[in-house]
Amino acid sequence: MILRPARPEDAATLGPFHVRCWQEAYQGIIPEEFLQGLDPVTRTDRFAQLIADDVTDMVVVEDEGELAGFISFGPAREVEGIGEVYAIYVGSDFWGRGFGSALLRGAQDRLASEFDRAMLWVLTDNTRARAFYERHGWRATGDSQYLDLGGSRVEELRYDRLLR
Repeated sequence: MILRPARPEDAATLGPFHVRCWQEAYQGIIPEEFLQGLDPVTRTDRFAQLIADDVTDMVVVEDEGELAGFISFGPAREVEGIGEVYAIYVGSDFWGRGFGSALLRGAQDRLASEFDRAMLWVLTDNTRARAFYERHGWRATGDSQYLDLGGSRVEELRYDRLLR
């Protein structure tokens, strides 16, 4: 297992990987029509922007040269003075093998150098992810918001964690 900062050339792999992760993790949570319509090229372009962004930190984890997952994090977008985990995804072939935990611990450590607390948003119906975060000390705050994905409203819950 190798964790390293994302590099510009990773965008071409991250785009299709992200689409596949959404299709694996959100099956039965997000409408299938929306998931099948995700565009790897659009996602690749977005990853190129994020990797070049000075505000967002992005770390990938590899297993024997294969991309296993990634995490992006930085200052909270909506709350001043705290950190935020923007996204974390691990391919289903790597679930339950410690890759997500390694990514999350690394991000928490980096965020702790600047912030006392961090937040993240998780889909309410994504019980697997919610259990993962709770095992790592994250707690639901009771705040929620809704996303419009392909004409369907999907609820997200906010989780917070003390970092230091």
